[in-house]
Amino acid sequence: MKKKYKPGCLGHIYQRGHRGFVIFYNIKDSLVFFTIFMLEAEKFGIRVSGLCLMYNHYHVDLEAPGAKAVSMFVSCFCSWFSKEYNRRYGFSGCLFDEYGISNKYGDKDRRTAYAYLYNNPVEWHFCHRAEQYQWNFLGYARNKHPFSERIASRNITRGLRKSIELVRYLHSLKRPVLYDAIDTLLDNLNMNEKRYLTDFIINEYSRIDYQRAIDRYGDYETMVDAFSYNTGSEYDINEDYDPTAGKEYKKMANFLARDTRYRDIGDVVRRPAEERLYYLSELVTKCNVSVEHAMKFLRIGKAETIEAEITSC
Repeated sequence: MKKKYKPGCLGHIYQRGHRGFVIFYNIKDSLVFFTIFMLEAEKFGIRVSGLCLMYNHYHVDLEAPGAKAVSMFVSCFCSWFSKEYNRRYGFSGCLFDEYGISNKYGDKDRRTAYAYLYNNPVEWHFCHRAEQYQWNFLGYARNKHPFSERIASRNITRGLRKSIELVRYLHSLKRPVLYDAIDTLLDNLNMNEKRYLTDFIINEYSRIDYQRAIDRYGDYETMVDAFSYNTGSEYDINEDYDPTAGKEYKKMANFLARDTRYRDIGDVVRRPAEERLYYLSELVTKCNVSVEHAMKFLRIGKAETIEAEITSC
C-alpha cells in the first residue's frame, strides 16, 4: 500500500515519467509545469519548500494540511499538465507513474531531504553546486535574475514589455502560462530577453518557501555550503537512479533543439515507425548515447526488438 503524507512532517515526493520516459525536453515544458504546479499548490494550501525538475522525473519537499490535500494536489496538477502536454505533442495516455512519498520528522531527516532534492542535478552531473541549476529554483532564493542579465526599465523593448504584462495578467487571473501563451511570449524575443522573461515568470508564480529550508541551517550561505558537502539520501523512495542518463538526455535535447527538420519532440514521435527508428539510430551515433536512453528520450518501448533493429541500421 502506498504511503500517505502525515501532517506535521516534511513530505518528500518523487514521481517519474511513465516507464521512465523523458518529460521535460525544453524550457517551455518546465515553465508550463511550474506555473500549473504553483497555482495548484496555492489552491490546496500546500507549502512548498523545494522543487526540482529533471528530464524524466521531479522531486518535491512540502508540508500540507493533510494526506487528502496532498493526494488531491498531485492528482490535479499532474492531470492538468498531462492534458496540456499531450495536446501539445500529440501524445495520449498516462504521463507519470504513481508517485512515492516519504515523511521526514526530525531536523536531521529534513536537512537530508533538502540536500537530496537540491543536489539531484549535482548527482546527475549537470552542475557542480546545487544553486547553479535553474530547475531546482534554488538560485531564486537570493536573486530575482540568477540566470539572466538585468535589464533597466528604460531599455526594455516593446516586445519584452508586452510579454511581461501578459504574464502579470495571466497570474492575476490565477491562470498558468500554457503552451500557446509561452509561444507568444518567447518566440519573438532575442536570447537575452528570453532568459530575462524566464526568470520573471518563475519569480511571478513561485510560492517556494525557501526560508523553511534555510531555518534548518541558520542562513542561506551555510545551507548551500552544506549542500556542497552532503548530497543527502533517500532510502524510503525507490528512485530509478542512472548516473549516465542525465548527460545523455542533455546531449539529445541539445541535438533536437538544433535539428531544423523538427520543431519539437512531437514532430519526431508522430513520424512513421521506420523514420523514428532511423532517428533513434541517428541519436545513438551522433550523440554517443545508449540505445536504452535514446528509446526513453523518444518514448519508444519494446527494448528487446529495438536493439537488434538499430544494430542493422
